[in-house]
Amino acid sequence: METTQIEAIVDALSASMRETISGPIDRRICHGGCIHRAEVWSPRIGPTFFIKWGDHAKLDMFRQEAVGLSALADTGTVRIPRVLFIFADEDIDLAALILEAIEVGSPSRSSWFDFGQQLAHLHQTATSTRFGFAADNYLGSANQLNGWSDQWIEFYATQRLGFQMRWLQSQYRSARSIVARCERLIADLNEILRDQLESPTLIHGDLWSGNVLFDREGRAYLIDPAVYYGQREAEWGMIDLFGGFPPEFREGYFDIWPLKSGYQVRISLYRLYHCINHWNLFGESYLSACDQELRKLGY
Repeated sequence: METTQIEAIVDALSASMRETISGPIDRRICHGGCIHRAEVWSPRIGPTFFIKWGDHAKLDMFRQEAVGLSALADTGTVRIPRVLFIFADEDIDLAALILEAIEVGSPSRSSWFDFGQQLAHLHQTATSTRFGFAADNYLGSANQLNGWSDQWIEFYATQRLGFQMRWLQSQYRSARSIVARCERLIADLNEILRDQLESPTLIHGDLWSGNVLFDREGRAYLIDPAVYYGQREAEWGMIDLFGGFPPEFREGYFDIWPLKSGYQVRISLYRLYHCINHWNLFGESYLSACDQELRKLGY
């Protein structure tokens, strides 16, 4: 990042926080993301903070991330890094999201158990009368449609699987068979989900282990959300996709609010959305994952 860009961010943040922030600034690169650059900045004067940035075209992604973080924080059930500032300057082609920095530690078994309970409380208390969210947002770098709907099956068929399938079809000829199988699956959603639907609840939406941080005291923080009001089982579609959550997490969640009988099959339905999204974003190596989930569902 050029010196002029650093100076512009620091000046804007100082004015926003009404607190002097000045250099030299120690910058530590944060690994794990694949969309934006991310660092922890420790200025000589002023608080340490986390910053991610990209070109100005990324501004809406940062805005929607901040909205999602605030929505989760407002529930009072899970910890979220505090949003400090959103910076944008078209003249220097830069946008940035600045958050409270979390001093990362190592979670214990009880840390994971507690986090499972906190997530269950989120799903129990942050409810809505409709499915969707106030604005469209992003799942990774992919657009995620959140238009309000009274019916979960319609919402999931059109704004989740349907959207991803159209995108996939436009990119890969090899997707024809998968898309045809998904279309048959969508036609049967009423049968698959019959009598298993619950009220809309706020979900993180992209809850893999890399989006959970634990501080030095073992307390969990959620980052990088793709929030919307949906079925809580849809949250588990991402939780179970890559693993990384120990048994204590599941024990904590189920201690508060167990999932309904047969959830293992339905979670394959929700994993499918994320598998197709990963195919769209990262290529055909995810074809086999989509095939596997469809086979589990009998398609």
